Amino acid sequence: MSYHRNPAIYAAELDGAVCLFDPVAAAYFNLNSTGSTIWNLLETPLTYDEILGILLATYPVEAQMCRDQCLHFFTQALQLGLLQLAS
Repeated sequence: MSYHRNPAIYAAELDGAVCLFDPVAAAYFNLNSTGSTIWNLLETPLTYDEILGILLATYPVEAQMCRDQCLHFFTQALQLGLLQLAS
């Protein structure tokens, strides 16, 4: 199962961070550096394990902490409709 960006969400990079706008909910979201990295990686659909592997190779972070933070990000992003699942 892969994740991909919701095509209805508008994104712009401002001062090195990705800012998102959901026109349906009329809501703005500012992503931190890790969230911005994940958003940029999802230009093409990727699995959770692929994203986790890239993040672990990019950031000096403990594997369990990275897993926990990624799970939190993906859970929230799916609930907010920012990301979608692809089969």
